[in-house]
Amino acid sequence: MLREHLVPSPLFLLFLLSVLSILFSVLVFGKGGLLESRLVEDVLRTLGVGALAAAVTIVVDRNLTFRSLQDQLRDSLREAEGDAASLARLGIRAAYEDFDYGRVFREAQEGEVVSWLDTYCPRQNEFVEELRAALQRGVKVRMLIIEPDCQNAQFRDQELAGTIVETGEGWSSGLGTFVTKMKAISERFPGQFEIKFYEDLPCVPMYLIGSGAEARRGYFSVFLVEATAHCSHLVLAEGEWLRNMATYFEEKWSRQEEQGAEEPSWVEELDPPDSSLTQEKLIGGNP
Repeated sequence: MLREHLVPSPLFLLFLLSVLSILFSVLVFGKGGLLESRLVEDVLRTLGVGALAAAVTIVVDRNLTFRSLQDQLRDSLREAEGDAASLARLGIRAAYEDFDYGRVFREAQEGEVVSWLDTYCPRQNEFVEELRAALQRGVKVRMLIIEPDCQNAQFRDQELAGTIVETGEGWSSGLGTFVTKMKAISERFPGQFEIKFYEDLPCVPMYLIGSGAEARRGYFSVFLVEATAHCSHLVLAEGEWLRNMATYFEEKWSRQEEQGAEEPSWVEELDPPDSSLTQEKLIGGNP
């Protein structure tokens, strides 16, 4: 630090040299000087003026560059400020590249409601334990699953043709496994874990926590070219999107009631879960 203060900068030395060169050419070799020489005076004066011009140019260029950087930085900050304000208005707080579905049930507190809307999640073995724990501490769960025989389910199955989900099955077969496991748990918590099936558009997969329409937190992703279980998920806390998603879920949930929607016939034909089915089988057993 001390050396930086004691040692002059190259720009200062250039400026000093140019001034000394001009003074030296005038006083020593100029008219009436000690060693009067018009040629030497012209050469030194030209070098001095050139060096001085170079120094001035560098100073001006640096100032312009600094101002340009300032302007760019100011614009970037203003743009970032605008982006931050937009994200805050929408309620986006964070993103998870690899989403932990168990988080939804761990964060839910006693008396709160988890509102789940998805086609289905093939990673059910990763959150079954958290789901059961949430139900045991008084959390209510409402789950909307796509009706396996509907046209939209067939379209999604076609989009993910060739995809092998975590259960080792294709998308459609994995849906049946998911329904079977969720039904087995819901029958142990009647009135507390409700499952309904829908046929209309799924919108986006969303998992909301709170008091129904007054959700305080949410997670969501999008339906693209791979199963959403492997896509990034965004976190919502308050804001426009969370309010709209909570309203959307309530309307969709109520719409199934108004239509008298029942479980699809193929689900009723499934063998009822063995009452001796252990928690270990539910959590870790092969689907």
